[in-house]
Amino acid sequence: MSGGSPTVTIVGCGVSGLTTGVLLREAGVDAIIVTRDLPAQTTSDIAAAVWYPTMVQPMDRALEWGRRSLEVLYDLAGGRETGVYVAVIREYLLSAEDPPFARMVRGYQRLTRDELPPGRPAGFRIEVPRVEPHIYLRFLMTRYRRAGGAIVRRTVDDLAPLAADGRVVVNCTGVGARRLVPDEAVFPIRGQVVMTKNPGIVEGIIDETDPDAPAYVLPRTHEVVLGGTRQQGNWDLEPDPETTERIVNQCRVLEPKLAGCTVERVRVGLRPGRTSVRVEAEEAHGGVIVHNYGHGGSGYTLSWGCSQDAAVLVREALS
Repeated sequence: MSGGSPTVTIVGCGVSGLTTGVLLREAGVDAIIVTRDLPAQTTSDIAAAVWYPTMVQPMDRALEWGRRSLEVLYDLAGGRETGVYVAVIREYLLSAEDPPFARMVRGYQRLTRDELPPGRPAGFRIEVPRVEPHIYLRFLMTRYRRAGGAIVRRTVDDLAPLAADGRVVVNCTGVGARRLVPDEAVFPIRGQVVMTKNPGIVEGIIDETDPDAPAYVLPRTHEVVLGGTRQQGNWDLEPDPETTERIVNQCRVLEPKLAGCTVERVRVGLRPGRTSVRVEAEEAHGGVIVHNYGHGGSGYTLSWGCSQDAAVLVREALS
């Protein structure tokens, strides 16, 4: 490269873009992030952010990416500056089959009949990392900047100029990749969550017994995230009052401590769904574009594994 320009341009500043940026900068690669939105304005800030492979394909590769992310997140857990903690989660299911990640996580146990509420025939307990997004994204941002990384705020409407003249671009644009690549295999999976103060809830709950109306209660230090929705193809970012009411009512049944809770905030995000996660290099526009998107509802779960692979592809392109 000439004129002191960055060797690699990362587009996107959610958990995937920041994690890729950290890995590249800490490996000595000259990289810069270009983004319209800072982390607090991304879907990553809205996410429930518990390690849990969901709404993602193919599952075999997702589990491998997720295993590597799990190792990193377990190591980061416990420090206030990271915003990562190990949480006990109970999940209720219709069948007693072990989840594909049962041997990967800590503390896996099937729930006994006495531990299951009425109408929930099966379930299990796990101990997995939970992330408080505003703290964790700030932690990643700090690591990235300490390694010399910079962030440029501007809208990217075309990857071609960034890839011209043999440059390397990393595409971490989430659902925006549908228009930017363009990639018609990308679709939104609308998620609506309700935030309430934490009345002393310690364990999380995920209820999958109603496939049309999944519910979860995921405690954080000072608040509880209540969900949720999985509305494929829905681009609406406005909160729906009826959905809010349904979520609150379901979660109060799951966790009696929520009986007197009041709604503090309602947030909506668009998970980047795709027929399969895309982590690959493509020669295009005179350079190389390394894609890292399509993580569905598993952005945090896959973040380190996918970004590690993307960073390898970047180094191969540079060589």
